Amino acid sequence: MNYLRRWYVVIRGIDHIAIAVKDLDKAVNTFNKLLSMKPSIIEEVSEEGVKVAMYTLGGIR
Repeated sequence: MNYLRRWYVVIRGIDHIAIAVKDLDKAVNTFNKLLSMKPSIIEEVSEEGVKVAMYTLGGIR
């Protein structure tokens, strides 16, 4: 007999969402228009070799 197991996942929150882009300045400009807001933080993460822009939306970045 085949038994179908159903698993349910409850999402209680989202810590962050990361989107990698080739041109951060262009992406920030696009997101500024789409979200009607500017990033809360733009910083260089030297140990990762990347520059990041963070938007705070509904308590998440």
